[in-house]
Amino acid sequence: MLATMDLSQIDQVVGLFNWHKSIGITVFLLMLARLIWRLSTKAPPLVPMAPVLAFGARALQWMFYLAVFGLFVSGYILNEAAAHNIDFFWIVEIPLFFEIEEAAETLAKLAHKTVAFSLIGFVLLHTGAALYHHFHLRDETLIGMLPSWRGAKQE
Repeated sequence: MLATMDLSQIDQVVGLFNWHKSIGITVFLLMLARLIWRLSTKAPPLVPMAPVLAFGARALQWMFYLAVFGLFVSGYILNEAAAHNIDFFWIVEIPLFFEIEEAAETLAKLAHKTVAFSLIGFVLLHTGAALYHHFHLRDETLIGMLPSWRGAKQE
């Protein structure tokens, strides 16, 4: 693909990949901080619901964490396999640390695509579940997700 592009197009692609990687690292760091906070504080109680829905809610929360961490690890492996340093928002250059075998690169490509599409599915499922709670069950689940400055109930 790059062989058929002129230099300005290649610069655009490299720039887009740098944005992709920088945003990915930022999301990973934010999710890591969120996970640390989540593990160190008690989770708010779920509104009363059927046990299967409660299990699904908790499972989906943990699948979000796994998906983001899986995306980061597989993306990092792909970057290492491509042998390119990461210019984190063009501020800090993150060097290469490992040599990646071709089989690991192939597995990382498959994992990155699969987990990315799974994450999209999780977001759609999460959105659908929140709307189901709000409009069908008419409970406080969606309201409880909002920050207090947006109208969430104060306890």
